[in-house]
Amino acid sequence: MLLDLAGKTRFEVAFLVADGLDEIRRVIASAASPRVEGFVVTSGPVNNAHRHVVVEAIAATRLPAVYPELPFAEAGGILAYASDIREGLVRLAEYADRVLKGAKLADLPVEQSRTVQLVINLKAARAQGVTTPQSLLLRADEVIQ
Repeated sequence: MLLDLAGKTRFEVAFLVADGLDEIRRVIASAASPRVEGFVVTSGPVNNAHRHVVVEAIAATRLPAVYPELPFAEAGGILAYASDIREGLVRLAEYADRVLKGAKLADLPVEQSRTVQLVINLKAARAQGVTTPQSLLLRADEVIQ
């Protein structure tokens, strides 16, 4: 999907992969060249476990980033656009209950998240000199002051 969008715009997409703390810092710092205009961070075990390092390294580049989960905004990321993790856990519990009561996994539908949230961390935006449009603030589900 990201590559499809990149093909329709003037943006070029480069995938950065890191497997640990030192590599996260190195890869992000090396990506902050004059051609890089921002980051779209993906969810995964390394990024999630080291979200504070990812956010800190990107903030040091002074480039904008969109994060895949709400805890990234709580960790100091400027913007997170993500499914509500709590809602997903409730749905997971409901599915577990159905399976424990005898439902077959193959009979359960695959569902997409019902709620997507936009969280903006204004404190982080100010610290990085990023101006947040009022129209975006009005759409946010949560604004961290």
